[in-house]
Amino acid sequence: MKEKGFTLIEILIAMVILGTASAGLVHMQIASSNVLTNSRSLTTAVTLAQDKMEQLKGLGINHSDLADTNPGNNGSLKQSTAEGTTDHREDPLVIEEETAPALLDMRLDNYKRFWNVADNTPSAGRKTVVVIVTWGPEYKQVALASVL
Repeated sequence: MKEKGFTLIEILIAMVILGTASAGLVHMQIASSNVLTNSRSLTTAVTLAQDKMEQLKGLGINHSDLADTNPGNNGSLKQSTAEGTTDHREDPLVIEEETAPALLDMRLDNYKRFWNVADNTPSAGRKTVVVIVTWGPEYKQVALASVL
């Protein structure tokens, strides 16, 4: 008499296929989570750089925050973030009047904001300003440049 149903081999093969597919989905979920975290950090850094650049654009051309205090870094404005090589820095970064839970979750103390100024660049009477935001243990960075 013929019995209907699955054999032990068929069930084992199905379990192996299901396990392999599940492992792939878990790996994809972890990778997606990492990309989302990196994206969030990058967006925060760009926003912090844009905010500082807007603040600097609102200052008078002779304001102390727009002084070229280290003319030796003028050839590498976008790379100068080490102690003593920057013109200006905010460390630790403090965001005023922002207490929303979402901002507290961004761990803003992990971000450092620098800005470098080059006088008379690209022409006399002008200033090139580069705002650099760094974050994370690998010191990832975003640089935003403008001529004032």
